[in-house]
Parts: sequence; structure tokens; C-alpha cells
Amino acid sequence: MRHILLATLSCGMLLGSTPATEAHQSSAKRVFSSNTEAAASAASGVQEGVLEQELRNLAADGLRNLPIFRTGTSLTQFSSYDRNGMNDDGFAGTWSFARKEGDTFILAEWDGPGVINRIWTPTPTNDTISIYFDGEDTPRVHLPFSQLFSGEVFPFVKPICGNEIGGFYCLTPMPFKKSCKITYKAPSMRFYQMQARSLPSAKGVETFSMEWTPEQKKLLEETVGQLWNGGCAWYSNLLADDTQNGKLEVAEDSYQLEPNQTTVIFNQKKGGRIAGLELTFPDDISKLDRQLFLRAIWDKDTAIYAPLTEVFGYAFGKKSVQSLLLGTKDSKHYLYMPMPYAQSAQVEIVYAEGESSRPVEMGAKVYYNDQALDPKTEGRLFTQWNREINPEPVYRPYPIAQLDGSGHYVGTILNCQNLEPGMTLFFEGDDSLVVDGVMTAHGTGSEDYFNGGWYALLDRWDAGISLQLHGSTEYSIPWSRTGGYRFYMTDKIPFNKDLLLTIERGPERNAMTVDYTSVAFFYTNDAANFRGVDMATFSVPKFVPNEFVFMPQITRYKIGGGTTVVYDNMLEMSSPWEGQMQVDFGDIPYGKYKLLICYDKTPKSGSFCIWQRQKRITDWQNTYNDKVEFHDKEYIGDIEINENCNHITIHSGTENGKNVFRFGNIHLIKIE
Repeated sequence: MRHILLATLSCGMLLGSTPATEAHQSSAKRVFSSNTEAAASAASGVQEGVLEQELRNLAADGLRNLPIFRTGTSLTQFSSYDRNGMNDDGFAGTWSFARKEGDTFILAEWDGPGVINRIWTPTPTNDTISIYFDGEDTPRVHLPFSQLFSGEVFPFVKPICGNEIGGFYCLTPMPFKKSCKITYKAPSMRFYQMQARSLPSAKGVETFSMEWTPEQKKLLEETVGQLWNGGCAWYSNLLADDTQNGKLEVAEDSYQLEPNQTTVIFNQKKGGRIAGLELTFPDDISKLDRQLFLRAIWDKDTAIYAPLTEVFGYAFGKKSVQSLLLGTKDSKHYLYMPMPYAQSAQVEIVYAEGESSRPVEMGAKVYYNDQALDPKTEGRLFTQWNREINPEPVYRPYPIAQLDGSGHYVGTILNCQNLEPGMTLFFEGDDSLVVDGVMTAHGTGSEDYFNGGWYALLDRWDAGISLQLHGSTEYSIPWSRTGGYRFYMTDKIPFNKDLLLTIERGPERNAMTVDYTSVAFFYTNDAANFRGVDMATFSVPKFVPNEFVFMPQITRYKIGGGTTVVYDNMLEMSSPWEGQMQVDFGDIPYGKYKLLICYDKTPKSGSFCIWQRQKRITDWQNTYNDKVEFHDKEYIGDIEINENCNHITIHSGTENGKNVFRFGNIHLIKIE
């Protein structure tokens, strides 16, 4: 049975219907003040096709058009999530297809008109994916699944298709007039998410083809150039050009922020819009992440009030995000989401009372013009900041955004700190999107929502990595914390009555104890969606664990003494003489710790001892045994971590002709 784009999901749940028309306006020029998502092609005034609009909305026009409402459209996502609410989100392949035709998997089906905006998987193979359009018998896309993300097959080019943080993603828009079906010819299928949205009519829709016109190729090249080669610096230069050309004005000044005071950096008593906000701090403000707040008031409605560092993409007090829409670049903090207002605007920096009492120097640039908000066609930028710490299981997912009225959702920043040491299993929790009371998307794991995959593996989700529209904010097993961000441009999510975006607290039953903090970005004119900072929650101290766990698969180390290292669930070091491995503990708090190690005694093992620079922590210990014997968290001795030494050195020696030492997790437990 074909799944209707506006009616059902692959799991059979109904979607809410939306109005059937959308007003598109054309403009002969692509300028900031253009109030349309359908930009014109040159001066002819001819309406561009959907493909061209989608490509433009992946770059500059997408930023300019963020406030504009969408009607007559809704999102549908097919995915491999476990319909029983457990964690089999593709591991066994039970839910990894909508249905089967013989030995072929049908992954997704839509009745159009519509456009595919996103295909994601962490497990692409060389088996064949085929995409059929408009009921045709021959697929227009037919290639090995892995090639969809390689950047080697036009028009699936980098960076709108690729892989950086463990997840393979394709954002190349694929419109269709009547229908679309995605099939997979392979022995099995595992994890995937495929997302499309409906279009209000087939007008202007040219069904996707692998053969593009020269004009379309040029537009794709421009889009890729903006996203990949320019990024935030390119858009900053564009704002400067618009200022010089008279399309924008700039309010620029320097300020000294004083504790327990509010500083106004922009104040307008007439309608207009902010195109970009840039704040520069000559000194490091990371230690003030709990005292500085950004507040914006549009038309006397407070719409933004959140910790300044978190709005600009800090993670756990450190700079992290460098996306196209917001982030930090050296000392500059930038927010390039348009902020229209009808009658007045005021932007403030609130320096709350706290531990620091020093003045803070800041420079500010506000790019703006006098094009007032049109409340019928566009919304004002709002944020919802949230934090929840559940020392006891609360058995409900964490709410990222809870919105009422109408508008559209454009971005998520989420950071998570586990309250238990060890692996970040809480990131197995699925995201869930409910629009107008009906489930429209259900994900397969937290890092998957951010286009990632496979945390705790080298060169996957193993560090903070920032891309233009998504990324990982940080990854640390010792701290048991991570986070991610994702922004929506061409795929922004409209809602008519309400929207609820949540993420599960762990793989099953929302039973894990985690400190979640998030910033949600959306456009609406319903002021009731404002939610300020709950100071009672905000003021709870950040969690600092008493135990830090270092797992072998992403342990940072240096080797010497002719040492060779093999990883096979444990690190195995050996040397023809005395081997050495220096294990780095990173940025854990200074102090005294008990040192415990998990290791094997085996028939090929020799001996080991541990030093901390020139201080011996333990004597040589024999690890030979005639059969494999696992020793769990064996106490080795006490060490001290300070500014001069945050590591240990493991020495391996030969015993009875054997020279191997196999070890796993290293535990450091704070000595009170």
C-alpha cells in the first residue's frame, strides 16, 4: 500500500492535514528585503522551479527566508525506529523497511507532489538503492547506497552530501510531481531515516532527474561554494557588502558590561529587522557562562532570554559551534538568523550577579534595515531554553521544544551530562516530533538526529566537530557527556496548532539520570511561547563526577620503547624490551585519585608496572596465566593530577619469555 505524504507514516500513524495553498512572491533581485521563498531567476520575473528554490534555500536565501511561514506543507519521515519502544532501531533489521516486494526492501513511499530533503544512515553499503518517481518503472536514481554520500556522483556533491561524525547524510533536494518510492536491493537493511515534505501543488515542480541544466549546475556550485568554502565568514562579508550598498544599516559600538546591570545594544521604535548580530569579546568569557544572558524584546514581547554562551553554541563552558547560522569564530560571536519586528525592538545583555564581579569589554555590531515584520507571512524569532536534571528516573522524555499556536521550527542545540560514570548510553534515546497533535517523525538514536552515528568510535562521533548545519558539540567518555546541534533551512518544520520535540532519556523507558540543557529556535507570533530561564533550575551547580572512566577505544596515548599496540576490545601492548605507553587523562579536575585498571591475565602475557613521570606507582606485576582471566577494576595505587602532570605511563615487561599486556577501562576515583 502506498503511504500518502499528508496522511500516514510508515508505522501507520495519521499526520495532520494543513492548508492547501501557499503564497509565493517573486522578486527580480535576491536582496535581504525579499519577502519570498521563491526567488526569481534574473530580471525576467519568471517563477523558478522547486529544485532551484530548494538549492537557494540551502544557502543565502535560506537564511534570509527563515522567518517566512510555510502553509500547505507537512513533513513525513520514514525510519527504522523500534515500534515497541525498545532499542532495536536497526540492529536486527526488524523495522528497517516499510514493506517488501519479493527480496527488495521498500524503504519509503510518498504520494506527491513533494520533495525529499534528507536521507541519513550510519551503515551504507555497496548494495543498490533505487529511487522511482511518478510511478515510472525505471528508477531515476540507481546506484550503490554508499555512492549517495561519497561526493563522487553528481548531483550528490559535498558538502550537502557527506559523512563526518559517523552518519552519512544526503541533503540534495529531489522534487517529484506525483509520487516517490525508495527501494533497496540487499541481503539486509539496518539504520536509516528518510525525510520528505509535501508541496501545496504541482505548479513549478519538475520531477528530479540526474541530468541538470547548466543553470541548475551553476546554482548548485554557488550553493556548495557558500556552504563549504565561505560558511559564516562568507555570510559576514555578505552583510558588510549589503551595508556598503545601502541595503542594511549597522549599529556598532563598544561597551563595558558591569555586574548586576543590563546593557542595551540595540533599540528601535519603528518596524524593521535585524539581519545579523555580532558580539566580540577580547577576553575569554567561558567562566561567565552562568552570568551573561542575551535578551531580545520584539514589539514589547520578550522572545529571547537565554544564557548568552549557549545561544552562541558553547558546550560545557567552551566554544563549540561554528555553523552557518550561529556560533563563534575566534573572539566573534555571531547570530545570523533574521529577526523581524513590527513596531519596536530592543536587544540587551544582562550581566547577572554571580561569582565574577569584573567588568567585561564587548564590541557589538547589529545589521538591520527598516523592512517591518509582515505578521501574515512571517514570524519573529523566539528561543526556548530548558534544563532538566533528574536525580531519580522520571520515565518521560526530555522536552526540547513545547510550542503552541502557529509558526515553524528551525534549530536545536542540546548538551547532555550523565550523572553516572562511563559510556554515554543515554545517547541511545530517540527523538520524537509531534506536530499539531500527531507524530510526524521518530528517530533512531540521539546522535542520529544530529546526522551523526556510532559514538565512542574513532573518527566517528568521538569529538566536537562543527559542520554548517549540524554537528557534535563535544564527546567525552571520562566526563560521560556529549551534545549536538541541527538547523533546518529548506526543511524547516511548520506547525499550525502546536509542536512537541522530545528526546528519550536513554535507550529504553527513559530511566537514565542525565542533566539535559537545550536551546530551541523557532519563528512565531504567539508570544505565549516565550519561556525565560528558570533560575531555580539554572542555578543548580554543574555536575562534576567523582569517578572518571577512560575506555580503550578512544584513549589518548603516546608510545615508546619499541611498543606496538593492537586494539581488540582491549588495548594490547607489547615490545621486544620494555614497552611504554603514556595515557593522557585530559581536562579532569586536579586532585588526588585512586587508580584502578581492568586487565587480562593470558598465556601470552608478561608483566606491567605504572609510573607517573619519575614516580613509581606500583611494582612489576606478573600477568601470565595458563588461561584467560579477567581482572575487573583492580586497585593499583593513588596518583595526583595537577597542572604539570595529567597522565600515567604504563610499562610492559617480559616474563617467562612473554611480553604482552592487555588492559581495558581505566578508572580514576576522586579521593575526598
